[in-house]
Amino acid sequence: MILLVFLILLFSNNSVAGDRLDQLLSHHSHHCGESLHRPTKSSIDAWIFDENHTTNLESKFDFVLNNLDSLNDCVGEDNDGKVVGRIVGGSDTKRFEFPWQVSLRKFSSKQQRWYHACGGVIIDSEWILTVAHCAMKTQDPEQYRIRIGEHDYSVDEGTELDLNVSKIIIHKDFNLQTIDSDICLMKVSSKIDFSTSSKIRPICLRNDFERNNRALKTSPNNKLICISTGWGQMMYHGKFPRLMQKVCVDLIDQDQCREVYKTVINVTDRMICSGRNGKGTCQGDSGGPLQCMSKMIASSTSSSSWSNHLAMEQNRWSLYGLTSYGIGCAYNQFPSVAANISALRDWIADHLIASKRNDGLL
Repeated sequence: MILLVFLILLFSNNSVAGDRLDQLLSHHSHHCGESLHRPTKSSIDAWIFDENHTTNLESKFDFVLNNLDSLNDCVGEDNDGKVVGRIVGGSDTKRFEFPWQVSLRKFSSKQQRWYHACGGVIIDSEWILTVAHCAMKTQDPEQYRIRIGEHDYSVDEGTELDLNVSKIIIHKDFNLQTIDSDICLMKVSSKIDFSTSSKIRPICLRNDFERNNRALKTSPNNKLICISTGWGQMMYHGKFPRLMQKVCVDLIDQDQCREVYKTVINVTDRMICSGRNGKGTCQGDSGGPLQCMSKMIASSTSSSSWSNHLAMEQNRWSLYGLTSYGIGCAYNQFPSVAANISALRDWIADHLIASKRNDGLL
């Protein structure tokens, strides 16, 4: 009896430890990973600038957004490897299509303005994930802003909100030589609104259900759809886009990725690789999300409890990676490399728990 109780407690505690990040973020779980795009029009003059230059866009833009499913954008694509612009080989996003994407902004002393430096992703009402190398120059929170609700940098759409950063946590094992453990948490000074009236949502984090569910892995109808997003350059040394871009990519086998990069850098388990025939991420996309959704085409006659739960899980985007580095931009030979969220979940959980304890919430 004592042995039985001990084993029950042991497995119970391990389960809690394994799911502690899910538990920490559970109060937002009904909001996470929801795409909220809808048709809209916008027409306004605006200024757009970056670290090196300022441009006055004195023309009006009229945007009519349609309701095409993001998943369908990845079906039937031209795979001839031609770079057609956007992110690299991608297309314009719709407003609120990826409502967890943020712009990490830095202050330019030269221009005396804030400019887009990197991407990031909302995981909680107070926490943003980005990559460590975007915060290495200075770890002074006052030198950063988090812009949420951004879509088109050329216009003021009335949905943008700049938040101050109150805390920066960089992974202790990160360094610029290995680019390993390229992850950073930023705490914002004001809580982000996820109410039904808000168009901002957190992303789901890839969890044990997605990693281990046998039906999800083995079903012949299951297809993992992955998209990278951001405002990065549309080609190597190319222009920056006005609209947030998206590109459909495939996850690359880890051993294959290691082999490709073996003379350049060591691809560790804390990295995940993606790309597709000349399509991928570029400068300015760093820190942005590599998000995936498992598109399960379940039988209409199926009514089992697991299939109902699976259907619910498949309708949400989960964070698989944070854009980290690559050779050039979407070169066919070299995949884009991202920080692997699955391998870094414990680090995220450790620091969220520590922060809540410091705030007296645990």
